[in-house]
Amino acid sequence: MKFPRGNPDQVNTEAPLATGGWGRIKGEFRPGDIWIGRTEEGTPVGYHDDRHMVTIAGSRAGKGRSCIIPNLCLWPQSCVVIDPKGENAYHTAAPRARKAGHTVAVLDPFNESGVPEELKTTFNPLDLIDDGRPDGNPDAIDDAALIADALVVASDERDAHWDESARAFIEALILYVCARERPESGQRDLIRVRDLLMRGAVDIARRTKDLAEQREKPLSDSQIDPFAILLNEMEHSTAFDGVIAGAAAALRQIGERERGSILSTARRNTKFLDSPAMRATLRRSAFDPATLKTSPGGVSLYLCLPARRLASHARWLRLVINLTLSRMEALGKRDDGKPVLFVLDEFAVLGHMASLEKAAGLMAGYGVKLWTILQDLTQLQRHYEASWETFLGNAGLLQFFGNTDLTTLKHISERLGEVEIIRILENTSSTRQSGQSDMPELQQLSARKQHGLLGAFAKSETPSESVSYSSTQTESIQRSPLLTPEEVARFFPRQGNWQAVFLAGFRPIALKRTNYDEDAAFDGLFVP
Repeated sequence: MKFPRGNPDQVNTEAPLATGGWGRIKGEFRPGDIWIGRTEEGTPVGYHDDRHMVTIAGSRAGKGRSCIIPNLCLWPQSCVVIDPKGENAYHTAAPRARKAGHTVAVLDPFNESGVPEELKTTFNPLDLIDDGRPDGNPDAIDDAALIADALVVASDERDAHWDESARAFIEALILYVCARERPESGQRDLIRVRDLLMRGAVDIARRTKDLAEQREKPLSDSQIDPFAILLNEMEHSTAFDGVIAGAAAALRQIGERERGSILSTARRNTKFLDSPAMRATLRRSAFDPATLKTSPGGVSLYLCLPARRLASHARWLRLVINLTLSRMEALGKRDDGKPVLFVLDEFAVLGHMASLEKAAGLMAGYGVKLWTILQDLTQLQRHYEASWETFLGNAGLLQFFGNTDLTTLKHISERLGEVEIIRILENTSSTRQSGQSDMPELQQLSARKQHGLLGAFAKSETPSESVSYSSTQTESIQRSPLLTPEEVARFFPRQGNWQAVFLAGFRPIALKRTNYDEDAAFDGLFVP
């Protein structure tokens, strides 16, 4: 592909100002690499290092068809895949399950993926938390905090108090349920947490009322109020080093109006737990996130949600990602050193997540490779205003195509750098002079004789004319963007098949995108 400036055969690598220029890729794709695409000549190109990846491509630009699914066809290790619409699972889950020793688990509450039932699974986050005994899991309180953090999405800095207070109470409720309910009870889950949050301890209130009636000792409304009873029960809990009791006491001590705002925030952020489909997925665990690291053959975990549910049920995605990343950090690298690939499609729907912000800078050292996939750069800037460049700076691979927004186009243009161009300025000038002069007397006399009688009328003046030309050339070396924003949009459009690729330490390269259903490299590796 020829560009207006900086083609590999045009770049002067010795020029002091030449900061940009298109490069050529030398390495071919090898098993275990991330598949990027093909060169203009058709050579497959791969990427292999321990850093993260970022893909930014416009809406319906073909991210799934040319990037995600090709890599799920070829990636041999464990992976976690956010899968809006379930298409990635539909095309690749069954073929991945056929890999020797490999396990596939599809969390698909709304049956969006269409994968065989034997590949589907369920996950109860509270199964990761013990009952609060002194000899129990020391990470239980932190895990409950991770769950609460995933459930309560920060709304506005002005509402930070309500968000933080709601998180603290949800965390305490989670610990209360884990300490009180036995695993075999069928109530040790987030559905029970939601029920307590909405109605209080109605079961205890009912028993208390019945007992009072049997003894013919009527109780006041406050004595049988389900929520008052819940707070009282929590205040008397000694589990988890008093965290439960402290949260209940704090909520009871504040004013009724403030308490109402905190509970309203907590209830709003757990609304998705009312969904029957979500409840069925969250009631028990048939999947353990630790197997992503411990299973010798690897595990593929798909998180499927319909596009229409992304906004309302993104908290479930946050929940699974939060807990899974925590387990990955706790377990360290796999014995074989192979990383777990997190394919974070529709990354923006997750909102701001402290765990991902941390992972962008540190988790590569724990055997995790993040693949952040966005529609435009502003999505990243919106949720990570102070740290968005961390995601790009810690990525060994950046992909761009199908971009139309000015922010992303300007960023690509600036990242491509500048190239030296020689401007030749040619100035041409001409000078023309003309005039007349009197003839000498001798010449005038001769002219009269030649003309006879008409000689008296012969001209006694001589005309003269001269023209001169001059030309100068001036050469100057100037800087110009390798591609302007407008040119970036034109050379890497959605309807085309080219992508701009940045590999850490190399010049930018232009590669062809490869659709999984059109490239022979993926034959037999996907479900049509």
